[in-house]
Amino acid sequence: MNKMLIGFGISAFGIVLFALTVLNIIPADTKNMKLGIVAVSWVFIIIGSVMRYKAVTKQHKEWKANHKNEMPK
Repeated sequence: MNKMLIGFGISAFGIVLFALTVLNIIPADTKNMKLGIVAVSWVFIIIGSVMRYKAVTKQHKEWKANHKNEMPK
């Protein structure tokens, strides 16, 4: 669960960074700087999403393994 929360935090940071850049709240001098910040925010969003996906997949596999032993035959 801890890795899932970390992944969520990283994704949320990327989303906030993206929104602040698009809404011109973060000062960007040039268009290239703005595109760079947007690219970095997307990297954070993707990394956080991958971390959450891996954590959920691992949790699901553990749940399946625990419940497989409990199934009556």
